[in-house]
Formats: sequence, C-alpha cells, structure tokens
Amino acid sequence: QLTVESKIKARYQCSIVDFFQKCLDQKMDTHEIASMINCSVSNLRRIARKYHFTFHQPEPTPMLSQSKEFLKKTLNIDNFLSRQWTN
Repeated sequence: QLTVESKIKARYQCSIVDFFQKCLDQKMDTHEIASMINCSVSNLRRIARKYHFTFHQPEPTPMLSQSKEFLKKTLNIDNFLSRQWTN
C-alpha cells in the first residue's frame, strides 16, 4: 500500500517540500492540492507539518525606505527618527 508521500515522490519525481512549493507557486490552495493527490486536507496538513512546511506564506512587506512618505524632505511620522535634529 502506497502512502500519500510515496505517491507524490513517484508521480511528481521531486521531494515533498518541492512539490508543495510548486503548488503554491501555481497559486493552488490546500483543497486543490488535496484533491489533486487524492487525500484529505487534514492529511495534507499533517504531512506539511511533518516536513515543517507552511501553506500560509504572507506577501513580503515593502521596506520603509521605499515608502513615499519616508522619502519626503519634510518631517513626518514615518521619517522623523531618520532625520538630523540640527543643521
């Protein structure tokens, strides 16, 4: 009897983590992945925990130095600590 993990490795010829990452890169959610590999979502999440993988990867936040408010020449709430207090 094949496990879900062995099915993924055999069918997709990659590691479990690589498979999960490829699915996320394709914007698939856990329900789509589970139905694709014919398992339950809870089983999918259990396998992900086993490999220390998380499906909820937040978008990177932009750096403050890229903010228009931060780059203004006048003092404001975003840039007052980065400016000189004396001339």
